[in-house]
Amino acid sequence: MPRMIGSMNRGESGLKIGKVLRGVLSQSEGHIRCVVFNFYAFLREEHLLLVAQSTPNLKRLVLPSICLLSKEAIEHAMSLWGGLESITITRMINHNHLFPAIGKYCKRITELKLTGGFEMSHARALIEHTPNLKFLSIQSIIVNFRALCNILENLKHLEIVNMCHSLITEKNETTDQVVMYSFSELEHHLPVEHYRKVLFCASRKCVICKNKIGEEFLTQDAI
Repeated sequence: MPRMIGSMNRGESGLKIGKVLRGVLSQSEGHIRCVVFNFYAFLREEHLLLVAQSTPNLKRLVLPSICLLSKEAIEHAMSLWGGLESITITRMINHNHLFPAIGKYCKRITELKLTGGFEMSHARALIEHTPNLKFLSIQSIIVNFRALCNILENLKHLEIVNMCHSLITEKNETTDQVVMYSFSELEHHLPVEHYRKVLFCASRKCVICKNKIGEEFLTQDAI
């Protein structure tokens, strides 16, 4: 179990990942439905393609923190995963290549998780390429308020947005000031039908949130 991001890319680690994958996949006979890469692994395109070619019935994919993938490799892998229903996308993968490939080949995706922040570019990509999305997880990251509003208004099949432990911000275009919204304040900024789709922390005294953004933010409506 590596303890540093990208540590599995050093020395013989890359060869070891390939060896392990080939060993597991050779015994699967195409029956694997879920692949979860170690968060700290350094995913190369040969590893992704090896998995894609051996898992035609894949339903769920969780990518690691760092991915060195070309547009061609992403396109080819997604073209083999037409039945994919759920994907976790990390911060280092090229979203400009991945989202169009998902939209082109993976029409059945209804669940998606992002781990590296949620901005307007992500919202636009989801609206364009994952119109059937039902569940979106953007927890424990910084979320752009306008991007959130955009998906709630335009993703017609969206049922749940998990925002537990996230920080909601909005930048004032005139003053460049960044406003942070508390969860309770969102109730007054979102239509009722949209607000009901959003999952927040059960308690305003959530320990995880306190450690991330401080006691002061949780005890005010906004800063």
